[in-house]
Amino acid sequence: EGKNLIIKSQKDFDSLWNEMQTGHPDQPEKPKVDFQSKWVIACFLGNVSSAGHSIEMKSVINENNKTVLFINHRKPGNDCVTAQVIESPYVLISTDHFTPGPVEFRVDVLDEKCE
Repeated sequence: EGKNLIIKSQKDFDSLWNEMQTGHPDQPEKPKVDFQSKWVIACFLGNVSSAGHSIEMKSVINENNKTVLFINHRKPGNDCVTAQVIESPYVLISTDHFTPGPVEFRVDVLDEKCE
């Protein structure tokens, strides 16, 4: 299932990293994050049943006394031929600390055109 998280401590990041990488033989090295000045935003699509899906963090802005995180979920359009596979796209970014308060994740689903 898809989820969006804001990770504010090394302990929480270590836990998430271990959960994400358990069972993967080609584990990348865990990124170093200075949690004194940075947080990690983690966005997960969950399982999708075809190739060609991706997720990206578009922007982080303050709007009406809340922080809004804009996310793009790109998926194959109806005219695309894709492999039938199970994938679990995700993105992790580090960002400067932002004003505490309400946080809203806005996900735009964008159909990609195929030729």
